[in-house]
Amino acid sequence: MVTGEEVAGFRNGEYWGEDTDLFFDDDLVFFKTLGNGKLRKKSIAAAFLNPFSAMYKRYGKISDDIKKNANLVGEGLIMGGLFVVNRDAVVYQHKEKDFGTVAPIAEVLEAVDDAVSRGFQLIPVEMWLDVTPQIIARIHTGIQRVRNSVHTLLNVVAQAHPQGLIYPLTVASKSLSQPRSSAARAVLSQMRHQSDSLVEQAALLSTAAPRLVVGEHQRSRPRQQAAYLRADRAREG
Repeated sequence: MVTGEEVAGFRNGEYWGEDTDLFFDDDLVFFKTLGNGKLRKKSIAAAFLNPFSAMYKRYGKISDDIKKNANLVGEGLIMGGLFVVNRDAVVYQHKEKDFGTVAPIAEVLEAVDDAVSRGFQLIPVEMWLDVTPQIIARIHTGIQRVRNSVHTLLNVVAQAHPQGLIYPLTVASKSLSQPRSSAARAVLSQMRHQSDSLVEQAALLSTAAPRLVVGEHQRSRPRQQAAYLRADRAREG
């Protein structure tokens, strides 16, 4: 069972953010899945007494401060790993062969990108239309991989329902935020290959609509002033 002290030690900002969800697998289901139903364990002797083991070599490189604060609380002999999954299957897996061995980060990120792209194709496009404001709100995120995924998703939606994206994207393209406007224009540029006339009409509407509103307001002011004048005279009479 995980203790509060261990959680606090893990959630110190170095390993896991304080505001990020953390889930406990008390029944060790994930670890059993890695071992096809059984826990994969390694002995202390294999890890520390074998001078050729990866753990033995890494232990010599660990700083004295880390060694001083380490402890033997909990189950430390279970081998871990990771899965990258989409809705239907495991698209990437890594099983720890020695204590502390990790999957190459480039491979993991590539697998995540692939899973996200496949997910865009598996989920009905119509479902994305309900959350287009939230998607467009992240169109200029500073994280390159997330930004690429957002652009890919918007292009998928635009191919099926360009009319559902055209106006909010046109408005975003006129944002005072340069990264946001540039990102929106990039997506609109892709949409022109399929719906050039629709993009032009939206651009015209986004420019003309504010002028119509201002013009109507200016024309209505004399009528409002005349109405106020008549009301004042009626009260005086």
